[in-house]
Amino acid sequence: MCIVTSAQPRKGYQQFLEIAKNSELKGVNYTVISQDDLDSKLQNVTHVKPRSDNEYVEALKKCHFILSTSTFEGFGLPLIEAMALGVVPIAFYNPGMDEYNSERNITIINDVMDFDKKITKILNEKVTYINISNSVIKSASVFTTQNFYFSIIDKIQ
Repeated sequence: MCIVTSAQPRKGYQQFLEIAKNSELKGVNYTVISQDDLDSKLQNVTHVKPRSDNEYVEALKKCHFILSTSTFEGFGLPLIEAMALGVVPIAFYNPGMDEYNSERNITIINDVMDFDKKITKILNEKVTYINISNSVIKSASVFTTQNFYFSIIDKIQ
């Protein structure tokens, strides 16, 4: 499980720490990806401060889920980047999610107990983690450089 965050309070690092400390899921390792000097001192949490885009991508690739605890950023770039790698997004709800949210794209959580329940459901349901992972790769595939350029050309014509 990874989280891309910062020390900015609205990014939700404190909410993440509550999950990491209080989740009853066994064997979960968390990776905090941040340019800030964050250190939770929790044994199951690794902090990564990538020095390049390649290091950032390598950290994401090692995760199965990405957790978004941001209260303001909506469906942000880290979620889409992770989805392009097949990493399944889990997030606290905020209104910015409405634009690109469906049960196929993201699992919304409300608190630590909801986090445990929904992760367990994803891993145990008939719709397997692999199917969800393939679905998020497909959903993220619309965010290409070519589509970006075409959308700009459409707007200026």
